[in-house]
Amino acid sequence: MEFKVLGPLTVTEGDLSAHLPGGLRRRLLAALLVNLNSVVSADRLVHILWGDDAPPSASRNLHNQVWRVRAALDECSPGMGAALITQPPGYQLRVDPQVVDAVRFEQAVTGAVAESAERPDRAAAQLTKALELWRGAPYAEFAGQEFCRYEAMRLEELRLVAIEERFEAIIASGRHAELNGEIEAFAAEHPLRERPQDLLMMVLHRAGRQADAAAVYREFRRRLVEQMGLEPSAALRRRHEHILHTDPVPEPDRRRARVGNLRLELSDLVGRGDDIARALATLRHTRVLTMTGVGGVGKTRLALRVAAEASEAFPHGVWVCELGAVRDGWLVPDVLATTLGMQALPGATVTDGLVDFLRSRRALLVIDNCEHVLDAAAHLVDAVARDCPEVVVLATSREPLGVDGEHVLPVGLLEVPPPDAGRDVDRVAAVPSVALFVRRASAATATFTVGAHNIAEVAEICRRLDGLPLAIELAATRLRSMSVAEVAARLERRLDFLHSTRRVREERHGTLGTVVGWSYNLLAPVDRAGFDRLSVLAGSFTLDDATAIAVDDDIGAAEVVDVVADLVHKSMLVAETEHTPTRYTMLETLRIYGREQLERSGRLALLQRRHAAHCVAVAEASSAGLAGADEASWAARIAALLNDLRAAHSWALTTDPATAIRLSAALLRYTSAHGPAEMYRWADRAVAAATHEPPGPRLAAALAVAAAGAARRGDLADAEELVERGLRAVPERADPARRHLLWVLARVASFRGRLTDAATLYAKVAQLAEQVDDTHCVAYVTASGALQHAYQGAAERAVVLAGQAGKLAMVTRNPTAIAWAHYALGVALQDREPERALATLRQAREVGRAGGNTYIPGVALSVAAALMTRHGDVDQAARLTAEVVDYWSHESHWAQQWVALRTAVSVLARSGEYEAAATLHGALVASDGAIRPIGAEAELSDAVVGAVADRLGDEPFTAAVTRGATLSDDDAVVFARTALDRIGRAGPAAPAHGVVSWSPRGEVAARS
Repeated sequence: MEFKVLGPLTVTEGDLSAHLPGGLRRRLLAALLVNLNSVVSADRLVHILWGDDAPPSASRNLHNQVWRVRAALDECSPGMGAALITQPPGYQLRVDPQVVDAVRFEQAVTGAVAESAERPDRAAAQLTKALELWRGAPYAEFAGQEFCRYEAMRLEELRLVAIEERFEAIIASGRHAELNGEIEAFAAEHPLRERPQDLLMMVLHRAGRQADAAAVYREFRRRLVEQMGLEPSAALRRRHEHILHTDPVPEPDRRRARVGNLRLELSDLVGRGDDIARALATLRHTRVLTMTGVGGVGKTRLALRVAAEASEAFPHGVWVCELGAVRDGWLVPDVLATTLGMQALPGATVTDGLVDFLRSRRALLVIDNCEHVLDAAAHLVDAVARDCPEVVVLATSREPLGVDGEHVLPVGLLEVPPPDAGRDVDRVAAVPSVALFVRRASAATATFTVGAHNIAEVAEICRRLDGLPLAIELAATRLRSMSVAEVAARLERRLDFLHSTRRVREERHGTLGTVVGWSYNLLAPVDRAGFDRLSVLAGSFTLDDATAIAVDDDIGAAEVVDVVADLVHKSMLVAETEHTPTRYTMLETLRIYGREQLERSGRLALLQRRHAAHCVAVAEASSAGLAGADEASWAARIAALLNDLRAAHSWALTTDPATAIRLSAALLRYTSAHGPAEMYRWADRAVAAATHEPPGPRLAAALAVAAAGAARRGDLADAEELVERGLRAVPERADPARRHLLWVLARVASFRGRLTDAATLYAKVAQLAEQVDDTHCVAYVTASGALQHAYQGAAERAVVLAGQAGKLAMVTRNPTAIAWAHYALGVALQDREPERALATLRQAREVGRAGGNTYIPGVALSVAAALMTRHGDVDQAARLTAEVVDYWSHESHWAQQWVALRTAVSVLARSGEYEAAATLHGALVASDGAIRPIGAEAELSDAVVGAVADRLGDEPFTAAVTRGATLSDDDAVVFARTALDRIGRAGPAAPAHGVVSWSPRGEVAARS
């Protein structure tokens, strides 16, 4: 199927067109295409369709229009209607972007522009073909409407750019005579658009028609002044001056020897294809391009490769001017003059002589390593750019030059393997940083090979070196004398350990430490002090984090903003500005250097304590925030601080155990609803280390986190022991600080099947929480109490309690509390009103996700899978159950994994996989960690197993159970996933004599 918007809106599949009569349906589809693969809210769509006069029934009418569009898409291409999905708070058209002609056009233009410098003929052909996609004005009938106006304008502007790029590519290929007046017509059609005039002047000048080219400029300037009160741009004015004073520049003679001093690179460039394409495309439209980045990222090598790719466009050569060895700024013009072989003119400055020398030439100057003579380099580049219209400057620096018209291309780190890549050799070896390591290691020692035996260590080296090319290359050379594992083990001393063995490498690149020191020594004293302090931060950070750490006697709060900005400007920090607040990252190599400076100055311990205090302060502030309406933003704040929280906790364990207790206690609410499994282990270590911690609420809270972690792992006895220890820390029975411990004890009672005890404990927790106005806690445990009644079959009572929990949750406006109330109601309704239960569970999952909760979406999916197993399609039940098993594996939540595996037994039985069902049942029965089913779930499980035994017969059933008993817990999970996947491939088993079936109420029976 193809969606065509470059003209009247059309949807086609081959020769068929979707039937979309009426303005509402077409407008709806256009709105979704404008926001392709993004959710458009129902309110926004209502406004688009009906404006301010929307009828009261607009929401219902919108649903009807969506249904009709789906039907039209299905009629044109069966199954395509499913691409229009309901996604709260609205709708989304989810398709491959390639099926939209506007997307293909934009990609074609981008690709053509990227290779136009090297292959202008091919670029011109691609642009010609791309322009053939146009059938008229974009989104024709909607182009003037508010929802579509700016996208239509953007596409129309892109069309004009594509036409101009096509002209320029044809000119660059020496075929401008083929245009046959097209440029003149286009320039006349757009009389106030500058680029067509520029192209026309260039063509006329190169054809020897200087007078006509100058006339084009004069006429354009007259129109611009009279109609808009503006002057032509400086670039066009320089073009005009160039035309008046110089003969036409001859086209490059591709047969002659290359002019310039560009050297041939002996080593290949890995992982920089996109950077090369972006740089070449930018050089087509700018006179000054500066590549910036941290030392060792490969700016010079990239610049030289780009210069080589672009060289044929510069008949007067590519000239590389190295400034790395220059120490005095006043020498910069002399170095460039020497590079060009220019003789000084009497009575003129060197810069004036350079400008005069270059004015009539079309050349590319590569000015390398400008950062330490930045002012002098900037003044020189500015003078050349202003007065030499055919000269292009490509500079490299650790910070931008800051001249007019400069385009900055940040050179990033190479991609590193994701932590979950494991030992997948093909996947890891394809990552650019690993590919670079492998190539350099193979060059360093002919015996090196990468494979399953060392791929994990290679990936670890690349990750720990942040994908910094120089560091990776230096590490690879170490393989001449040691193994990959030994190199990885020594990276903590990387600044001195990683050094070059090349005799011709520049001194400043001799060791990784000297590379960093070069940049560090160029910083102002206040920036060096800020850099050192910020190095104690273990992960990315915000300005607030930076202020908390860096403020001291010599740096005030207001100055921190300037220090951070300077460090970004000088490539010592990386700013991530895509989201608010902006986050800043320091490379691990730079961080190690900064901490070494702190250690030498004797300030490291002070800054580490300040860092831990900041982490505790943020964690304590989050406790209240996570209980309110702003839960998602607080959860995101803590998640973003995870690396620093981890580092602070590790430091505190050995230096200040009381701070470790305080941090684990402060993270109680986050850990229970959002936190990764490791946070429970932090609490374990904290309570083990804090042997002298006095009794009180903080110790009790930390013990509650540790106990919850034990319950999560399925170690219920350990959980009970930790709870008892916590209760001794707050011995007063009415102390509200006991509520979190009793909460864990209630969960343990529920896992053990003591449902009445669990309900009583949850009620006690609610009473304690009410004493301190902890409405969030009251709502949550009220819903938990409802679950205990639901597990016992008391559905009516469970529904009432879930309703009460929902009302309390709405008072807090907290997503987790609201989602948990929905979940409790869904469980209570699952066998009375299955469809309503599924809808309620879906709400629980969506609201929980919106709040950043990781537990509720999983348990809601678990119950939905069990419900579908009893009442729905077995294939869908198998897919849902497989998703649940994967979810709890990722979360390392064994208590819920056992529930999922019991559901898998039921799915396998219903699908006719009786032997697999019996085997998995055997694994569950034999496991010491498996939590047994409770209440109605236990009756259901027993019925399923009984029906499977009847179907298989005694001997085969016993044999399968015995085989299952040999499986470890992890093996049982793998077995279940494999069996569930098999169902999806084979399809549902046909009902037959003796097959297990489910009645509408979910009761299990064996047909006979």
